[in-house]
Amino acid sequence: FEFLQGRHVRVQNEILSNLPDQLHRKVLQHLHRGMLTEIPLLAAISHPGADSFILSLWSAMTSQTFYPGTDIVDTSLPADRLLIVTSGNVMIEYTGKNTQHHTLINSGGFFGENSLLGDTDWASSPKGDYETLRFIAVSPLVCTILTRFAFETILSREPRELQEEVAWFRETRENKQKNLLLSETVHSDESVGAQPLKHLVAWTRFVQTLLVR
Repeated sequence: FEFLQGRHVRVQNEILSNLPDQLHRKVLQHLHRGMLTEIPLLAAISHPGADSFILSLWSAMTSQTFYPGTDIVDTSLPADRLLIVTSGNVMIEYTGKNTQHHTLINSGGFFGENSLLGDTDWASSPKGDYETLRFIAVSPLVCTILTRFAFETILSREPRELQEEVAWFRETRENKQKNLLLSETVHSDESVGAQPLKHLVAWTRFVQTLLVR
């Protein structure tokens, strides 16, 4: 399975590398089939060069195969890549002190997309805090992978306006995470009188509302 998949990718890349630029772009569009436009971050880019940027990202992606029962990523390390399930299934296993929760990702699903914006968490738990997190291949699995390094390298070649749009997405996400942390701190400290923090959270939200208008 791994040998056949690897040979298919090598043959495809060899054919693509020998095509004229214009035809090469058209073939990429056909092979891409809107795969990356399913990623919220990339689908939200409004710059006129977004389609070209997305195709450049797709051409930089690599394919990797995994045997059933294999851990796909090492979740003890910071998240640094987007993985799209090309074929097969992935099980996300969240394990807490007394509970265990599972989520299944089917073909076409993805995870790690927020790492492209610098997020180092592989996933957030739908059932509260967890102690361990695993992404496990349930069946013979093929994933298409875009690393944060490749994303940032290609982004650096794009027009300044597109770079600024992605930077705004990154800043917005960071602000949301900070507000969430503040909210959790307020909640946990209510019993000891955390009124100043409550006012800070309210003021932060008010300022963000003004900025959006």
